[in-house]
Amino acid sequence: MLPLLPLLLFLVGAGRFYDNIEDMIGYRPWPLIKYCWLFVTPAVCTATFLFSLIKYSPLTYNKKYMYPWWGDALGWLLAFSSMVCIPAWSFYKLSTLKGSFRERIRQLMCPAEDLPQWDRAGPSAPATPRTSLLILTEPESHC
Repeated sequence: MLPLLPLLLFLVGAGRFYDNIEDMIGYRPWPLIKYCWLFVTPAVCTATFLFSLIKYSPLTYNKKYMYPWWGDALGWLLAFSSMVCIPAWSFYKLSTLKGSFRERIRQLMCPAEDLPQWDRAGPSAPATPRTSLLILTEPESHC
């Protein structure tokens, strides 16, 4: 299973995700965490997923008994049932909203209006606009 964190970071942006974490826990995590979310986590998750696909072998017990195909299929079905919930809900919400495809995507990606808004222009905000590699991975907000 590929985790949804790399996709979330690509769609929402690492800066906004970092701000959301601050809203949830009350303080900003160490800045290295942001770079781990951007580069280390997707690399490790992708490598783990690919390794598990390459080295896959059917489940056995005590290296003698091989489980039947339907037992293996039942295990995959149970695992997949928990993985499919988030994409299924996303497709459901995308299909039930009104408007063009672009408007529906925008509605789903914008934060709820009842969320607390923190003043991001405080003394810790930089005075000049950011110019870094991260700006390429953070889409503009159209909310």
